[in-house]
Amino acid sequence: MMKYCVVEERDIDKLEEKVALLLSRGWKPQGGINAVILAPIMNIKFYQQAMVKEE
Repeated sequence: MMKYCVVEERDIDKLEEKVALLLSRGWKPQGGINAVILAPIMNIKFYQQAMVKEE
């Protein structure tokens, strides 16, 4: 069975920390990172990474 999750953060460094933690637990990235910038002037950003794990 394949497990799937999406990790989301507003700060790229926090996303990297979460992804690194999941990698250490056997998860693998699925595809590339997604970045959404809603309001550059207000610094509203979202970063996502899809992760998968075979169980």
